[in-house]
Amino acid sequence: ERLFPHIQLAEKQGLTTRTEISAYLNERGVLTPQGREWTKESITYHLRKIRKIMKEKPQQGSLFP
Repeated sequence: ERLFPHIQLAEKQGLTTRTEISAYLNERGVLTPQGREWTKESITYHLRKIRKIMKEKPQQGSLFP
């Protein structure tokens, strides 16, 4: 859940690809839950988890398909 606000900010700046989002997070020093830098694969994994949570608990915000 701590990742979601960062993704929302990235989206507001027009960043929508996994590569753009991972670069955005890495530039800001946001690490994965495992303490590593983001990759497009780790973004894919976590976006799927966030989308699943959002389906179970609808929230405001977009997570670009």
